[in-house]
Amino acid sequence: MNQIKSLLEINDSISLKDIAYSLAISSEKQVQLSIVADTAEHLMMNIELALSGIESKDTFTVNKKRRKGSIPVPWTRQSANQHGT
Repeated sequence: MNQIKSLLEINDSISLKDIAYSLAISSEKQVQLSIVADTAEHLMMNIELALSGIESKDTFTVNKKRRKGSIPVPWTRQSANQHGT
């Protein structure tokens, strides 16, 4: 999360879809936290909250025991609206 935060501090116009895609394909780690954000500012705010240990309505933690067989899918509010969810 600190790397994403640093990236957004340098370039806050980077596409959130690009960030989500890059994270989804480049990491071999299990997803432990998902953040729903529609702007870079919203993402930064939720990263700060998550790093502080504060949960919000836009952060979701994964219970590793229940994760077996699940597939992590990066979502933004925009893509959720496009898919009718």
